Amino acid sequence: LEALAVIADVLAGAAIATAGNRDPTTALTGLLEADAPVIVELVSALGTPEQTATLDSARTRAGMRLDAGRPDSAPPRAPLHWPIAFPEVFNRTRAAGFDAMVGNPPFLGGQRITGAAGTDYRNHLIAWIADDAKGSADLVAYFFLNATKVAQSFGFLATNTIAQGDTSEVGLTQIIDNEWTVHRAVSSTSWPGDTTLEIAKVWASSHPWNGSRLLDGRSVAGIDEMLYPPPALDWRKQRLAANADKSFIGSYVLGTDEFTMNPEEAQVLIGKDLRNAEVLMPFLIGEDINQSPTVKAPKWIINFHDWSKAKAQEYPDCFDIVEEKVKPKRQERKSNGEFKKRKPLPQLYWIYAEKRPKLYRTIAPLERVLAIARVSKTVQPLFLETGQVFSEKIVVFAYDDYFHFGVLTSGFHYRWAVRYSSSLRTDTNYAPSDVFDTFPQPPHSEVVEAAGEKLDEHRSELMIGRGLGLTSVYNLVHDPGLRSDEGIKRLRDLDIDLDEDIQPLRDLHVELDLAVRDAYGWSDLDLGHGFHDVRGQGVRFTFSPSAADDVLDRLLELNRK
Repeated sequence: LEALAVIADVLAGAAIATAGNRDPTTALTGLLEADAPVIVELVSALGTPEQTATLDSARTRAGMRLDAGRPDSAPPRAPLHWPIAFPEVFNRTRAAGFDAMVGNPPFLGGQRITGAAGTDYRNHLIAWIADDAKGSADLVAYFFLNATKVAQSFGFLATNTIAQGDTSEVGLTQIIDNEWTVHRAVSSTSWPGDTTLEIAKVWASSHPWNGSRLLDGRSVAGIDEMLYPPPALDWRKQRLAANADKSFIGSYVLGTDEFTMNPEEAQVLIGKDLRNAEVLMPFLIGEDINQSPTVKAPKWIINFHDWSKAKAQEYPDCFDIVEEKVKPKRQERKSNGEFKKRKPLPQLYWIYAEKRPKLYRTIAPLERVLAIARVSKTVQPLFLETGQVFSEKIVVFAYDDYFHFGVLTSGFHYRWAVRYSSSLRTDTNYAPSDVFDTFPQPPHSEVVEAAGEKLDEHRSELMIGRGLGLTSVYNLVHDPGLRSDEGIKRLRDLDIDLDEDIQPLRDLHVELDLAVRDAYGWSDLDLGHGFHDVRGQGVRFTFSPSAADDVLDRLLELNRK
C-alpha cells in the first residue's frame, strides 16, 4: 500500500493547497490534472528499479504542499487516509465506513485554530470537511462532521459549545440537516474533577431511529442542533425589527491599563483644567456589575471618542498620558519592522479599538440605561447612569423605564438567554444578536412596570444595605438550603435575614413573572416556580423544566409571527 499512500498524500497536499481558493473544487481539479504525469510515472515505476526514487520524489512533492504554511510550533502534517488504513471497513458491498465511532475528539476554540495549525489548515476544514460553512467553530465540530463521512453512527464527548453558536451551526446543524438523528445527549455536565469545564455527550446515527430519545436522562420527542427538545414548529429564530438598535456591546478599549486612572487622579486633572471633564469619564466593566453593591466605577478613563489627532491634542494633559503610555504599546513592531497590531490601531493609537459611537449616540438623550454583564451567572439587568464608558464586557440596552426592566429581569428573558447563549465555563455568555435581537417582547403593561419597580427597589436596598453584589445576592436566591443549619450560619455571617431579604426577592420575581406572563396573554400557563436544575447553570429558582419548554415554544412562535 506504500505507493497508494503516497498518491493519497499528493491528493491531500493538493487539497490543502487549494482550500483557500474562491472555487476550491475547480482549483483542486486543475492542480490534480497538473499532477497526473507524476502519478502515471509513479504507477509505471512500480516493480522496477526506479520505484524507490520515484516514490521519494512524489513523497517530497506531497510533503512540500502539506507543510506549506504550517506554523513552526505545529507537528508535521501526516494525513490519515481512512480507506487505506482500514480497507476491510471501506471495501465492502454494503454501506462503507465504520458501524460506529466512539471517542473524545480534541477541543480547540475556533479563534485559535489558525494560530495553532495554520490558515491553510483552517481553510481545509471549511472547504473539505464543513462543506464551506464558515464561522468560528470549535475544532471538535469538524471531528463530528468528519465522523459522518467515515462512520454510520457515533458517540462522542465534546465541549458543551458543540451545541452553541457557530460551533452548533457548523457542526450539529449540518449533521441533522443531512438526516442524521441525535438520539441521545447530555447537554452539559462537569468534567470529572474539574467543575470549571463543562462538556457534552452526543450519540447520533445515520440510520432511521425507532428507539427512544434521551436528553439529559429524560425521554423527549427529539433532540435539535442545540441539544434541546425540538420546538413544536419547524422554525429557527430570526432577528426582529422591533428590537433593532436597542442593544449594544460596550467599548473595546485595547490598552485598558494605559487609558485608565483612579478617580482621584481624574479629579486632579479636572481641577487643573475643567475642559478635561469632557474626555475623562467613569469606566465600568462587567465585574463591576456582577460584584459591586453600588455599581460605581472604580476607575476613570480617557475617552477621545472618534476624534482626529488634532482635536485630541486640544486636551494636552490627557493626550500626553496617551502619548506616553498607549502609543508605545500600540506601535510595537515585529522583527521585520511591521506593526504587531492590526491596522488602524497603531495609526490611531489615541482612540479605542472599538469606539461604539452608535451606542453612545443612541443613549445620549437618556439619564440612565439598562445593562447586563455579558458573562455572568445571574443574567440580570440593572440600571446604570449614562455619561460613563461601558466596556465590551457589558451589554447596554437603550431603555430607561421599569417596563423593560421588568421584561428583561423576568424568567421569560432568562430562559431565552440560557437557551440561545453560549457559555463560558459555567457562566452564560450573553450575545445580544442571538438573544435580545431575537427576543419577542410583550405589549406594554403597567402591571409589569409596577412589579419591576418594586423588585428593583427591594434588590437595590438589599445590595447597598448588606454590601452584596448582584452575583452574591442571586447565589442566595438560588440556594435551596438556606433554612438548613449550614444555610442559617451562612446568612448570619453575611448579616442577611432570609424572611426579610431573600424570600421577598424570590416572591417579587414570581410576581413579576406572572405579570409578564399575563402581558403575553398566557394566563393559562402554570410556571411552576421552584428550585430546578437549569442546563449548565445548576439549581436555580425559576420555572419548572416543563414550563420552560412551553415558554420557549411560545416565544419561538411569537418570533415567527
